[in-house]
Amino acid sequence: MNRFRDNGKYNVEFQKCIAVTCPVCQKMASVLSDGKVWRPCNTKLFCENCGLVETKGNNRWYGPMIGLVKRRCYQCGRRLKKNIKGPKHSYQYNLVCPGCGCEMLEPIVWTRQFKPTACDPHFGLRLWFVGSVKGNEFWAYNREHLAFLKNYVSAKVRVREPNLNSSLVSRLPTWMLSAKNRQAVIREISKLERKFQ
Repeated sequence: MNRFRDNGKYNVEFQKCIAVTCPVCQKMASVLSDGKVWRPCNTKLFCENCGLVETKGNNRWYGPMIGLVKRRCYQCGRRLKKNIKGPKHSYQYNLVCPGCGCEMLEPIVWTRQFKPTACDPHFGLRLWFVGSVKGNEFWAYNREHLAFLKNYVSAKVRVREPNLNSSLVSRLPTWMLSAKNRQAVIREISKLERKFQ
């Protein structure tokens, strides 16, 4: 009977070298970091295939963003608000008042979305190791993260010491830990491991 003993690892422990999809050549690139996401750190995006090098100091964000346009109508005074989803694609939006039909070209204020999605937390690039089982998406930062997930999912007995509510395994979705999905998840992880070679 295989047993997995969790010593309270966190997601951030796998973020020193993150495998991502290069925004230029669409092949595997690496995001190298010497610190944590919420602290200032030296972070570099590096692609061996096309030679792309970027640092976090460039303030470049490729990931999901949400835009907001707010304004009172110039003619009738009605409050207008529009949320725009997607990557940052424009800087102005043609806001139309539904009351009087007045059109106003207003600036869009874009903010980054830091939800737990399949993108790296530094540049927002799509992760290289992204899989799907029965319509449910899961992801890993690198090979070590994949191996950790594979060992945990395949274990029949899982021991959590210390029993931390904020650790990585406490945040895994229930569909991934379900015995009926175990083989499908392991197959998908094995497929992702072959993607690295």
